[in-house]
Amino acid sequence: MRRRLTALIVTIGALLAVAAPAHAAPVAGVNAQDQSYLRGAHQANLAAIAAARIAIRKATEQDTRDLANRWLTDHTKLDNDLRPVAKKLGVDLPARPDTTQQATLNRYEQTSGSSFDGLWVTTQRQGQASYRRLIEAEVTSGQNAEVKALARQASPVVAAHAASLDDSAPAVGAAPGQVDSGRGISPGNRPTIAATLAAIGLAFLVGSAWLWRRRSAGHLE
Repeated sequence: MRRRLTALIVTIGALLAVAAPAHAAPVAGVNAQDQSYLRGAHQANLAAIAAARIAIRKATEQDTRDLANRWLTDHTKLDNDLRPVAKKLGVDLPARPDTTQQATLNRYEQTSGSSFDGLWVTTQRQGQASYRRLIEAEVTSGQNAEVKALARQASPVVAAHAASLDDSAPAVGAAPGQVDSGRGISPGNRPTIAATLAAIGLAFLVGSAWLWRRRSAGHLE
């Protein structure tokens, strides 16, 4: 019985470890929000740069290609400014866009013609909106002055991109404010979802252990 309870405790601990966000480890000089911004903004830059390169190849509208060239310049600069700060502060950066961003890039490759431009503008509006939320969270809750300065530097760039996308949306059939249903779960929701699943799993295991102990006690009687 003790061995089974020990195994149960180990299993619960493993579940909680898996559910915990990868950026939870403390890094000197920055809080969790600073780390989240550096990693999230880096991935947003990587995704925007990759999206720009695809649009330069595949867009049918000159406006879309112009936006893509602007993305390539602006997000490359933002990331070139961000990476040295992350290195200095000891924050490891992801090597590629997150799974949702990568799925969007894959959709670009699978879409052609005028549909590509509409998809690109719609999803880039969502990408810039997500970046804006990262910026707002860092300015509000960040601790490190250098990281907050990066967020403030990115803010007018992202705002200008959003305005340009709004202007281009009608021409490519993407209404301003349109939300693309293929986006999936946003990165900001993943830790909450993981924690919820872990809590459900924990409750199930505890309940199973309680029921097993009741049955064992009944057999002993």
